[in-house]
Amino acid sequence: MNKKGQAALEFLTTYGWAFLVILIMIGALSYFGVLNPTKYVPESCTFASPFQCDDAVIMTNGDVTMKFRNNGEALVITEFSIVDMDDGTNVPIVLFTANMAAGGIQQVTQNLGGTLPAGVKKKISVHITYYYATSTATFTKSTGGDIVGTVQ
Repeated sequence: MNKKGQAALEFLTTYGWAFLVILIMIGALSYFGVLNPTKYVPESCTFASPFQCDDAVIMTNGDVTMKFRNNGEALVITEFSIVDMDDGTNVPIVLFTANMAAGGIQQVTQNLGGTLPAGVKKKISVHITYYYATSTATFTKSTGGDIVGTVQ
């Protein structure tokens, strides 16, 4: 009788059951959302200089509304665009001319194109093209920022 074969088979069976229990536990934790890292990411709204993000909200109808402040000298915004970083959706660039005084506040609303499920975290990238009012459009600069928020 081969005792080594029986010991090896019992060893593998015992560890096989333990491995199966661990896989079931990980599956259950994942199913109930315990292992979902996006719910632990804080909401944030950050823009690069010279802009400061005051507030942002993402709605279920796809509207993203941003309220930002000009912390530099007077400038003119020429383009504004957003990108949904979760699925790479590019929203068409909005061409407009908005004069912003130093310390001025601007509110912009753009639609991501489609409805969004409520309660989901989204990351939105913002791109702004501008030039200072003391110069001309020849000296255009660009900056951007990120918005992380829960769809409301």
